[in-house]
Amino acid sequence: DLTDSEDPFIGTEAILSDLICNLSLNPTRVNNYMSCRRKFLYNDVLKLPAAKKRSLVFGNSVHKALEETYSEFKRRGKFPNFKFFLEAFENELKMQGADSSIELDCLNKANGPVLREWFDLASKNPILPIDLEKKLITTLAGNIIFTGKYDKVEWEDEKKALVRILDYKTGKPDAHIKSIDRCKLLSSADCDGYLRQLVAYKLLFEKDRKESMGRKVGSLALVFIEPLSAGLARSSLKKGDYVSKSVPVSDEMVGELEKIIKDVWRGIKELQFEKLIERDEDICGKCDFDDIC
Repeated sequence: DLTDSEDPFIGTEAILSDLICNLSLNPTRVNNYMSCRRKFLYNDVLKLPAAKKRSLVFGNSVHKALEETYSEFKRRGKFPNFKFFLEAFENELKMQGADSSIELDCLNKANGPVLREWFDLASKNPILPIDLEKKLITTLAGNIIFTGKYDKVEWEDEKKALVRILDYKTGKPDAHIKSIDRCKLLSSADCDGYLRQLVAYKLLFEKDRKESMGRKVGSLALVFIEPLSAGLARSSLKKGDYVSKSVPVSDEMVGELEKIIKDVWRGIKELQFEKLIERDEDICGKCDFDDIC
């Protein structure tokens, strides 16, 4: 058994129970808990502060700029140019509160050829959004509050009342695409968290009657802003290609995710916040709380 010196949270059960009583879940929190329960405790329950990461600051700024760009497209019927996008990016970057070195890195990346090339491709045949950056909420069995916010919803087939949900990603696509293609079970440790996110959007959209208004999710896609670092085997995709990864999501997958959410919530209620059995460099090496764990 663990002693107080080995685990500082022994004897804090009443406090932790109080902290989680009003906790809601979302796709990121579910993924966090499944990846490392102790990190979930630090990040999502105790909400310990962590250093600003360049990747997060850049991603937040790109998402806001895309929201502004597609909102302008929806208002005026004309897709804005890259200058409009870049100004929106810079405005959001200032709001992120990052230090000057991170801000400069993000500005240089935004002004580089990769983002401009992706934007040029996206602007060739833009699809008008139905809605953007919409937060959805549902209550699952056991009074579990589950929320999520999609990036963009557009028509897939208006006559059939089918929509497509898009999720924009600013990191490298290679590992995620390979992982999604290999995934057999959403509950498996090697299942890509992005796949669970997409399933969550279908769950949330279709359970929210006010939002769905009888519409169904026909397809979901991960739109990667960065190109492939290498070609993918058994695929026509090659190095340098920009990928919009369409992912089929069945009702069975939605049911599987609901079970996962219930299992995660049960573990949280039972205060199961143990460390990983052994150090995982892929997880621990990138964790903000590695030094205190």
